[in-house]
Amino acid sequence: MRIPRRTAVALVALVALSGAACSADPGTPVALAAEQAPEAGPPDIDHLAPAPDSVGATPTRFEWSRIEGADSYLLRVWNEADTQVFRQAGSHETSFSWPADTRLEFGTYFWSVVALRDDRPMAESGLAAFVVTR
Repeated sequence: MRIPRRTAVALVALVALSGAACSADPGTPVALAAEQAPEAGPPDIDHLAPAPDSVGATPTRFEWSRIEGADSYLLRVWNEADTQVFRQAGSHETSFSWPADTRLEFGTYFWSVVALRDDRPMAESGLAAFVVTR
């Protein structure tokens, strides 16, 4: 299971705020603690299809959330031995139809997407697993 980056940043900010509110010095303003919270990082790309941890046939379509400002996306798929088995670069859409003539053997796979602007990464999805059983 993957915790989205914005959730992790929010948790860190919450811990910082609660620490300031419970500090030994009651005169420490909570606003000061909020100013010291880490800045939000790049946006996360959400895996939409196949859903993380899905089980079934080779997916027919990969779909992910749009990142504002991205001019292309890179889709990659790895097997459980950490070997890249597929790569699709230069997609301008937030989905990709799996080639009908490309079957995946039974097993566990991981997929990720990188949003690019001017061929430079600006956001990443992290890995999501799916299992091919038929």
